Amino acid sequence: MTRRDVNWTRAINNIGGLVCEWRGGNVSGEVTILPKVGLDGAALPAAEADYYFGACDWGCSWEAESADLWISGYASDLPDRGRAETDRIGAEIAAGIAANAAGAGIDWQLDRTQWWPAQECETLAAELTTHLGQPVAAQAAGYHDPPSAATAVADIASRRTWCAFETDGRQIALAVFESGAAWDVPWADLGEAVDLGVPGIGAYFSTQGGYLGGQVYEATDGINAMTVEIAPDSGWHAEDLAAVFAEAFVTP
Repeated sequence: MTRRDVNWTRAINNIGGLVCEWRGGNVSGEVTILPKVGLDGAALPAAEADYYFGACDWGCSWEAESADLWISGYASDLPDRGRAETDRIGAEIAAGIAANAAGAGIDWQLDRTQWWPAQECETLAAELTTHLGQPVAAQAAGYHDPPSAATAVADIASRRTWCAFETDGRQIALAVFESGAAWDVPWADLGEAVDLGVPGIGAYFSTQGGYLGGQVYEATDGINAMTVEIAPDSGWHAEDLAAVFAEAFVTP
């Protein structure tokens, strides 16, 4: 069992969690441990919870709790085992983890001072409309494939908002807003520092990643993080539009 590459577990890392993955023969799986103080009461909506923890289908997972931890796991053979056996396995694994954590006497803490609040894409679009001087619409974006249950709940706890912005029926950008995630900017240390002309922020440019095939910018106020990918056919110079996003949403 090994720790999953931390470059791919930002939301979980952001609230003090840990993801371990394993492989045995033709079966692979993962276990995620999240401190409840990091979750701050975050929970999956009923429909999402049922997807992971209801009928034992493709996304079949288990969850368990202790006084301090929320623990979840998945294995590729769980759909064949069924819900009852999946939950039995999960309870046994979680009990051992909880006992070890309790014995360590960990003082779980997480400072959310100056974290961004949870946001709505429509509200962000209205703010961008003001800054651009032309109507902007936005709708929630999401993963191409369903994330793990732990990632989904950690996204909620990190107040992660992911929006697709468009104007005149043309998509101009994808942006992700994550509270408390400044520690992970630039992502994977891949970004090059860039001056967007916005006082009080740090900003980086990268050609790595992205869904639109565009240029990616990261900006932080030292506590929170925004990642925006500018669409190649946005009609704007990429850095200029990234600067507008930074001024609208990241300025301290």
